[in-house]
Amino acid sequence: MNSGVTVTSVSPGIVMTDAMRHYNLLFRAIFNVIGIFFFKSAEEGVASTIFCAVSEEAEGLNGQYVDSDCVIELPSEKARDPAVNKKLWEASEAATNWIGGPGQ
Repeated sequence: MNSGVTVTSVSPGIVMTDAMRHYNLLFRAIFNVIGIFFFKSAEEGVASTIFCAVSEEAEGLNGQYVDSDCVIELPSEKARDPAVNKKLWEASEAATNWIGGPGQ
């Protein structure tokens, strides 16, 4: 059955945000210094999400992973393991108290 729904995993990378604003001053200072050299800006971080939403190259993606540099890859081997997928589906059903399957 084709539901018309597609799924793509997207990573923005490590992005400088104000998420640390509630931490103590020393921790924030260290975080900010490291961030200047290694983290992406919010504008850079959103690039992979925008790429997936509007890029012709990303059109028709389903089941792939797009990294923070907009490189399309297969998900990890574990993420493609049918046994792991089944366990995740069952755990999701239990967590949501919903039993069914695609199309139900």
